[in-house]
Amino acid sequence: MAGTVTREIAGPLEIRAAGSGNPPLLVGSLPLDQWAEVNNPAEGHFMERIVSGAFSRSIASRGSRLRLVYEHGKDPQIGRKPLGGPLTFDAGPGMLSYQAELLDAAYARDLLPGLRAGVFGSSFSFEPLVVDRNRYPSRSAQNPAGLEERTVNDGELFEISVTPFPVYAGATAGVRSETAEGVTVAELDELIEALDAYLAAWPSLASLRGVASGWRRRLFI
Repeated sequence: MAGTVTREIAGPLEIRAAGSGNPPLLVGSLPLDQWAEVNNPAEGHFMERIVSGAFSRSIASRGSRLRLVYEHGKDPQIGRKPLGGPLTFDAGPGMLSYQAELLDAAYARDLLPGLRAGVFGSSFSFEPLVVDRNRYPSRSAQNPAGLEERTVNDGELFEISVTPFPVYAGATAGVRSETAEGVTVAELDELIEALDAYLAAWPSLASLRGVASGWRRRLFI
């Protein structure tokens, strides 16, 4: 079993007015029935498709316990505080839409400018439970390299997150993966930026700048 994984999407994520005096609504969607390439050291290199209805059972059983959080609860200021709720879902062709009223809390209000500007994306954590694998598929338009194809038919959905680092632009192939023990590209970028700023303050260490970026390229590109 793959364990808990995340999929980050630069898909539609917007704020809608809910009427006078009502909290704003955060509205997003998760693309389904679309092939996307997953490539990272933790899971490997393969094509993945999550079919429509893959989360229906999980939503029916866990709907009231699903949470909307920021950066999977890893942000040092916000932590695991919910951004809003309750989460409601609407399944459509090739898409699972969700929405939640934002809480009237300072940490949630601080995200509003970025949400309105469209700079955030969605990320969701789940455990794939029923997966069909085609280890030796023929090359095709959606899989020109003939990578292993994995179709997720049932999964346990755990959370929806707002993320400032959606990995791929566009909902048609906007998927990147990690295991619970892995490191996301966003987290690595933050580490590289912090290290670069530290080295910049010490002229004698200037020759080391760019080394971390080289590590990133070798690991993720």
